Amino acid sequence: MKEIIIVLLFVVGVALAAKSGSCPDSSGMIGICVERCSSDDDCVGSQKCCSNGCGHTCQKPTTVRSSTSKPGRCPKISGFGTCVEMCSSDSDCSGSQKCCSHGCGHSCQTPKPLTCLYNDITYQSGDSFKSSDGCNTCSCNDGMVICTLMACLSQPVS
Repeated sequence: MKEIIIVLLFVVGVALAAKSGSCPDSSGMIGICVERCSSDDDCVGSQKCCSNGCGHTCQKPTTVRSSTSKPGRCPKISGFGTCVEMCSSDSDCSGSQKCCSHGCGHSCQTPKPLTCLYNDITYQSGDSFKSSDGCNTCSCNDGMVICTLMACLSQPVS
């Protein structure tokens, strides 16, 4: 049961990470200088983490594009970056780069790979491993633990 809950938590976390749309144009805006979010994951519903001219707040997107979120997590923010919006969604970035906050704006950055935590062990995306019941197999796929759900015999059949 614990494994199923862990899988559901990973599914929910990945589902929330993918948000589409564009932030409102913040050029000429002067907002409060507070960081209330650092990525779309911090915002409820369809809201996105957008610049308000000085800081970042959760805001309703102005346009919704059919863009997909690229795999990986944005790097943690350390300090403040320049207050320039270089991108508004992952689709604005080339290759595997993601649109991430850098402290006061957003820029295309190389993401950290998604990992999975299962029974206090961290696995890389693509890794396969035995489940805690010893008979099913699990794998780590883009931050989600997926396990087979076969019935397990407690003792071998003689």
